[in-house]
Formats: sequence, structure tokens, C-alpha cells
Amino acid sequence: MNRLALFPALLILLAVSGCGKSGTQTAGKIGEPGLKKETPVLPQPELLKQTRIVNLYFGNPSRYGLAVEKRKVFDIPDKPSMILQVLSSLEFGPRTKLFPTIPATLSVHNVFTDGKTIFIDLKREKNHARIGGIEGESLLIHSLVNTALAVYPEFKRVRFLVNGAETDTLLGHIDATQSFIYNREIVRRR
Repeated sequence: MNRLALFPALLILLAVSGCGKSGTQTAGKIGEPGLKKETPVLPQPELLKQTRIVNLYFGNPSRYGLAVEKRKVFDIPDKPSMILQVLSSLEFGPRTKLFPTIPATLSVHNVFTDGKTIFIDLKREKNHARIGGIEGESLLIHSLVNTALAVYPEFKRVRFLVNGAETDTLLGHIDATQSFIYNREIVRRR
């Protein structure tokens, strides 16, 4: 692995580490009071020798929808950490002619799981612009959902939090209080 490839990997490891937070924490209101969430755990260096290929879903430039870009990532045994790493790769953007779906004012802050649900906690900046309209928000949601669910097919749905709390919408157009499932129809061939 070359030195340039190590830099994003180190950034991902720092993000995954949660600045010293690990283990189980009690979440705020997500439907059940005191819902336990598994936060990502920093993997041991010896585990970072194994890699795997994952599918990242970016915007398709030739027609409305998403297209797959394959990416090699570290194979981290802790599921929330692995999903966070993959979503961080999605956040870095495509390496091909596909286009990014995550606005610069929105970032993946944390991932935790409960049963068959993946919770993605997004961090939204105060000066967040609601750009892209309903189509942009749909691509954002399904890019995150399809990418997360493709990592571990045993998970069946994704819920969103923004800045650690439930949210009505991500960009102002689509109801984000519901769970989202993998969307095959939005994936288009290039």
C-alpha cells in the first residue's frame, strides 16, 4: 500500500475511534427510552492487514440514479466500525466519473446498530444549505442506505439521526422519520 493510501486510512481510523469513546452508550429518544447503541470500536493494528472490496453508491452522471463504484477498504470485524469506515469512503467521493451525493455541509459522524437496523448519525453544519431539491435528497438518502446495507446484508433497514437527535428531514424534502430499505430501482448502469 502506498503512502498516499495510508493517509485516508489514518483519517478513517481517527473518525472510527470516536476520540476515545467506545463500548455501549445510552442514546437519546429514538423510539424507546434508553435504547442501547453499539458505537464503533477502534480496531487493533494487526487487523488492518486484511482488506475487502465493498460497493459504494454514487450519483450516476448519465441519468438520474446511483451507480456502483468498487472500493478496497480494511476488513474491520466490529460491524459499526466497518460501516462507518465504508460510509467515510463514500463521503470522500468517487474516484471515477460518478458524482458525490453527500453535500460538504453534511458528514457521517457515527454509526450504531440495534437488531436489524443501522442508525447513521449525520453531523450538519449550522450554515447548512438545503441544496439539490427532492432528487438530490433522494440520491443522498439512498446512497447512504444502499452503501450501508450492502456491507452486511443481515441488516434490513437504516434510520437517520442528525447531530445525535431524530430529525424530520435531511435536506428539507423527504420524511426522514421512517426507516429506509435497500432501493434496487434507483441503481442504474452507466
